[in-house]
Amino acid sequence: MDQGRLLGDRYRLDVLLGQGGMGSVWLAHDVVLGRNVAIKKVAHPPGLDDGEQDVLNARTFREARASARLRHPGIVSVYDVLEVSGQTWIVSELIDGRSLRDVLTERGPLPPSQVTEVARQLLEALRHAHDAGLVHRDIKPGNVLLSDTGRAVLIDFGTAHIELTSMTAQAGPVLGSPAFLPPELMEGEQAGPASDLWSLGATLYMAVEGRSPYERHSAIATVTAALTEPVPPPRNAGPLARVLEGLLRRDPAQRPSAGEALSMLDEAINAPDSGPPLPTPRATVTPLTAEDASEIGPYTLIGRLGQGGTGVVYKARDGDDRDVAVRLSRRDTRWRLDPDARNVQGSGLARVLDTGVFEGRAYLVNEFVDGLSLRDYVERRGPMSGGQLERLAVGTATALTALHRAGVVHRNLKPANVLLGRDGPRVVDYGIGPPDEEPGTLFGAPGYMAPELFQGGAPSPATDVFAWAVTMVFAATGRRLFGGTGTTEIVQGTLHDEPDLAGVPEGPLREVLTACLAKDPSRRPATADLVRNLLVGRRKARPVVAGRADLDLPPVWSADSAAAPPPGSARSAKTRISLWSPGSTVPVALLAAALVLLLAVQAEAEQVEFAGVIAGLVIGAVAVCGAAFVTVRGAVRWLRARRALAPPGDDVARARDLIARGLYAEAETVLTDVVKDGRPAAPEVYGNLAVALLGLGRHSEAERLLSETLRPGSRGAETIDLVVGSRLAANLAAVRHEAGFPEAVDQLEEALAASESLADSGARTVPVRSNLSAALHDAGRLEEAEEHASTALRDAVDEGGDRSPAALRARANLAAVRRDLGHPAEAVDLLQRTFKDAKRVLGRRHPQTLTIQASLAALLHETGEHRAAAKLLRDVVDRRTKAFGTAHPATLQARTNLGFLHLAQQDVTAAREDFRRVLADGDGAGDADAVLTRAHDGLSQALLALPWPRSSRVRLRRASVTMARWRR
Repeated sequence: MDQGRLLGDRYRLDVLLGQGGMGSVWLAHDVVLGRNVAIKKVAHPPGLDDGEQDVLNARTFREARASARLRHPGIVSVYDVLEVSGQTWIVSELIDGRSLRDVLTERGPLPPSQVTEVARQLLEALRHAHDAGLVHRDIKPGNVLLSDTGRAVLIDFGTAHIELTSMTAQAGPVLGSPAFLPPELMEGEQAGPASDLWSLGATLYMAVEGRSPYERHSAIATVTAALTEPVPPPRNAGPLARVLEGLLRRDPAQRPSAGEALSMLDEAINAPDSGPPLPTPRATVTPLTAEDASEIGPYTLIGRLGQGGTGVVYKARDGDDRDVAVRLSRRDTRWRLDPDARNVQGSGLARVLDTGVFEGRAYLVNEFVDGLSLRDYVERRGPMSGGQLERLAVGTATALTALHRAGVVHRNLKPANVLLGRDGPRVVDYGIGPPDEEPGTLFGAPGYMAPELFQGGAPSPATDVFAWAVTMVFAATGRRLFGGTGTTEIVQGTLHDEPDLAGVPEGPLREVLTACLAKDPSRRPATADLVRNLLVGRRKARPVVAGRADLDLPPVWSADSAAAPPPGSARSAKTRISLWSPGSTVPVALLAAALVLLLAVQAEAEQVEFAGVIAGLVIGAVAVCGAAFVTVRGAVRWLRARRALAPPGDDVARARDLIARGLYAEAETVLTDVVKDGRPAAPEVYGNLAVALLGLGRHSEAERLLSETLRPGSRGAETIDLVVGSRLAANLAAVRHEAGFPEAVDQLEEALAASESLADSGARTVPVRSNLSAALHDAGRLEEAEEHASTALRDAVDEGGDRSPAALRARANLAAVRRDLGHPAEAVDLLQRTFKDAKRVLGRRHPQTLTIQASLAALLHETGEHRAAAKLLRDVVDRRTKAFGTAHPATLQARTNLGFLHLAQQDVTAAREDFRRVLADGDGAGDADAVLTRAHDGLSQALLALPWPRSSRVRLRRASVTMARWRR
């Protein structure tokens, strides 16, 4: 019995998932990486001698290694291949789902729309495999898995070839699945890409019709029918019928490739006679006209997407063969793009990719969104309502929030500039304005412009909010709010008429629209409050502060931070002292405990007083040794007097010690007392105070404090020591990096150069080098990030050993970079060891330990260990809540990450609860805007993930995008 068996000292076989003529499949556990995997035991045909078995084993290894090169969501990943006692075992990704065969057995034929989506995913997977030179050779319903997240996955790449080779080499009955075997293989020809396409066609045919095209009462009859009879026309395939006809052609040379079949699928879906349209209409592309160019800059034009007042929009392809949208201005129209618009990242936006000039006309390149505009959708299908309208409102408001946080005003938001893509609404054409704007210049569609623009006001976020509200009224009612036969009537209506919201359903949306349509711009809500009001109800407005996305690994600080206590030191031993020593008398134990406690924490007068008083009270209460109370109390008084007479440097050292232990609030109290006492405060005091503020999540205060401290004369010092100044500048650059300042990378590079010139050893540069590594990582400069992370780790190990706090941080940085360089298994192993060492050296509750734990949770989730990831992350939330409270940015960040984890697992209810708690707990919290923005985004995506008429593939894409946003 194989159950419980450990293969290769690594994989434990737990549950038998299935068994057949070609082998058995097990649910197993990888004890090295701590994750579940699927393992297939490959069965060889009976009657083979040792030499033949060796040949088949070699082929299995070769095919498995080849398939391990494939990286595609539609193909199961192969992790490992083993030979144990002459038996071959293939280790692969474990997919949570069921085979298409089992689904069809239980439910019968599937709707054409669902099978169409499965077809698209599998065709994309085959195109990827065929481009890599690999053929599956055994596609059938049993080898297609439908995951719980809507993912369609091909399994058994790498073993089908072995099975089919043995099948054709042996006399006797056909092994395998004749109903899905291409005619050419039945005739003894070699399998190729066309064979996979035929098998896929037969599989899809069964999915919509409930039977394979040539299914008969026996294998011989099935083979005969496939070789001699025409394909029975499908009756329930809808738009898939044309694609199935092409895939099931008997002559392999006449079948389309995977890429061609994808194009056929798209054409069939959009054909006039293809039946009811899919839930999300696709973009309409018309042929180019005689006056259109064939190329604009490096972009090849395919067709026209539309034309408006500012120019023509084309569908085009870039140099990497990706679809893009190119807007070319009219010859009599000039406009410019806000430079900041190219840097905006946010959900619901079609990103700006490029700008340029073509024959004297400006052009703008955006992501291509395959969907109708809101204007065209409403004109064709009528107004929106219910969840569809709510998702539109939240999605577009979220996009505006991202724009405004980046300092960009849309200026021309209207239904034509909202595209309904398959992954939700996308806002386009933002940040475009006249080239030489003067006061009173009007730019935009009159029916959507705010009243103040007609009175000489300037475009602002408030004018975008007004335009958004008018656009939502159009979506809900199908009419323009301020209509009329001419521009004059529209302007007068906008300035003087009360908005008519008849047709807009009662509820939160109507209340929000009423507020947004106020004539006075100061009374309209900010976009961040707009999203919150839509999702969690009306709240008091608060100012919006720009901030960066999540960064779960905080900066390393070089403001003379003390090292964490090594195991066995007095400080670390303090938490392990036992007041009752077995075998000792009570008086001796109490006296020994009081003395050891006193020596261990003598630098902490308050703790000593507390411990001494408690010990003294206990001793006095038992009336055994009253002298202990007197002794300890006297010692405490002596320590207090010593502290009162001590120079300020002792307080700085004490604060450094508190910071190293993660006790930021206590450190802030100590340093604030130093400043308040009126003593001359050295720059180091303010540097350490900034570190404490950062630990408490008060980034803005830390940034201001460091900036002011570095200004000559601002803190009573005309000059600052070069070494101290270098450390303060490095910390300021790290703060600005965490806040999302784009120039922070350059500042960190300058800080590193300064540190190298002043330092006498590489260890002195470890903090700034670690911060630079993180910044380069976030900027996408992975090779440079890896180099700096490796150097920081080496220098940190040389100075303080492999388990020093600096080394732990450098190891965590290196793990994050290695993950994004395509080495997830190595990253998980490195981070697991780092987490284990951090718990031992820093302690379970230390902020840096919790940060490493949160990063490990993210990695485990990416590698499929969802339960382990969720458990770790929930623990982070609980511990940060106890240490910092619910409103601390680190707590909010961890709970937001937990929400995205639940969202990726399709646990929409849990995700919504997480995001709502973040928004409630973080309301009014300082320096939490970036986290709250992510929570807004996550909650809107949770709403979008609710059941509504769109494909399961979109839900999977959305879940993968949100986890991509989940940084370290």
